[in-house]
Amino acid sequence: MHLFKMFFKLVNRNRTGLIIYGIITIVMLASLMMMVNSNAGDTAGVSAEKKSYSISYVDNDDSELSKALVEYMDVNNTLTDYGDKDETEISNLVFFDITDFHMEIPEGFEEAIENGKDYKEITYSSCEGAKSYISYDIDSQVNGFIQAYQNYIKLGYDKAEAASKAKDLMTTNATLTVVSDTKTDDTNKDKNIVIANINQFYPYLILGMLTLGIGHTILANNKKELSDRINVGPIPGYMTQLVNTLGLVVSGVIIWAIFMGINLIYGAGTEVITQYGWVIALNSFVCMLSCCAITSLLTSLIKNSNILSMTTNIVGLSMSFFCGVFVPMRFIGSKVLTFAKFLPFYWTVYVNNMTYEPYSKYAFDMKQVIIGISIEFLFAVVLAAIALLAASKRIIKE
Repeated sequence: MHLFKMFFKLVNRNRTGLIIYGIITIVMLASLMMMVNSNAGDTAGVSAEKKSYSISYVDNDDSELSKALVEYMDVNNTLTDYGDKDETEISNLVFFDITDFHMEIPEGFEEAIENGKDYKEITYSSCEGAKSYISYDIDSQVNGFIQAYQNYIKLGYDKAEAASKAKDLMTTNATLTVVSDTKTDDTNKDKNIVIANINQFYPYLILGMLTLGIGHTILANNKKELSDRINVGPIPGYMTQLVNTLGLVVSGVIIWAIFMGINLIYGAGTEVITQYGWVIALNSFVCMLSCCAITSLLTSLIKNSNILSMTTNIVGLSMSFFCGVFVPMRFIGSKVLTFAKFLPFYWTVYVNNMTYEPYSKYAFDMKQVIIGISIEFLFAVVLAAIALLAASKRIIKE
């Protein structure tokens, strides 16, 4: 009992790591809340906005297609005919940003399009460079118009009709109405996103808290000077290791309980907590056990506090990047995810993803949840066994 009390006195002395990761957690949670609150006023309606550009052009083809293209581009943009200016004047106007974008339609453009040539026969030059967002946007508009024109030609329309219909089609505004028999709660939707994100970062945060917060205490407890003092008394040699393990697990349970408190208080009434609260609780608890095992292994192999801090950052950040903690799994390559399956964080994140499909795009599957949590637990058992073996060898050497 005295050793157990002493362990937590040492935790209090080495609380820097806990404070750092506690601040990181608070900042992350506050940032997520501010982010969703700033967007709360935008959920009443959805609108699409077309950007308007100042475009200069020279039509060297003077065909039905080129005229229709100019008329179409003039609907959402401001077009100016530079046909009466020479090449030097045009270059100067473009250079000094008098126009956002310059477009030259070459002679024979209509014929080239009808023969199946690429519409990029149009000569483009943009003030911000050929690969700027303006070029990309205008390129998309021209591409859509040309494809519509080609489709009408294939349907048997003549050039004038195809050009006219393509212009009408591309300038028609469509209204989208969403019909729902239930009223959506945007506030709960925002809270779902916050809860989903904070649970996504949970493995990285709890590993840091346990390794840098509690791990330094274990290193202090393992120092030869302290262990020699303990061994002088009527206390078995294995007791220090047992106290370290119990103190680590108890600390892990306390941190897990705080995270679950955040989930339950902030996420009360949300879909994530209402339907899958038990999954989050079990998954995060098993994740906590695996992080305790990682901490135990690292502190059994490492004696220096600085090396422990460096190793923790490498291990925590590496697993977080590979396993979808920082970057959603749907954006990570399949080869990276295949490798990540050999890391404990992968299964924690994978199960978390299934608790909120709209955010993660992973559908809930009870069989996969059981498999994921079981593999997490297996990681915890295997790592704890390796840590116990490493610690026993260290004690024998000492």
